[in-house]
Amino acid sequence: MESKVSVDVEKVEKLRDELGLTGEEKVVTMIARMYWGKGIKEYVEAANKILGERDDVCFLVVGWRDKGNPDTIPESFIRKYSTEKLRFLGKRDEIREILYITDIYVLPSYREGLSRTILEAMSMQKPVVTTDAPGCKDLVKDGINGFLVPVGDSHALKKAISNLIGDAGLRKKMGEAGRKRVVKEFSVDVILGELERLYSECRKRLFQNPGEVSYTNIVHERDEADAFE
Repeated sequence: MESKVSVDVEKVEKLRDELGLTGEEKVVTMIARMYWGKGIKEYVEAANKILGERDDVCFLVVGWRDKGNPDTIPESFIRKYSTEKLRFLGKRDEIREILYITDIYVLPSYREGLSRTILEAMSMQKPVVTTDAPGCKDLVKDGINGFLVPVGDSHALKKAISNLIGDAGLRKKMGEAGRKRVVKEFSVDVILGELERLYSECRKRLFQNPGEVSYTNIVHERDEADAFE
């Protein structure tokens, strides 16, 4: 399912040609640095299980290797599992275009802060399959705008991806739900409005009770009251 969000059509067609995509296959994409902790191993295992059952899917992995990090995936792993249907693209600039041609976004990370790539995929109306780890589960509501699977479980990951591959209506429904959530809760206007309210509250309480109120305390109170639904 291509997003309705505007992109550079020339870049999209150039990308399709480069990857040899016809538009008939389902495209599953993961964008992350090449760390084991991002769930690359589980993604590759799930991809190979699915490719063993059907040939109308293309799996993309977008991201770069940080050679100085001990958690970095070795080149030998990438060479071993790279195929025509499972492509390691390295670091790319045209992320918007890659997400545009994507049908399902996947991030099986072991841990995240607040995943920017999930937010970007949601903004492009893509259903998301991710883990129930903090920073991932805060963005995806299981069964609403995607699926949550246990960390390290490639079987559950394969099942969730397969469910979406086989159901165009579900992909569309979840993609639209994700877009609505981004606009409602994570748009620039919403974030700036929240910062402005927080600043005003800090200022008001500091003037009322100088020396007794800290920014940290106010943020902590708001976090407890306004946690993600």
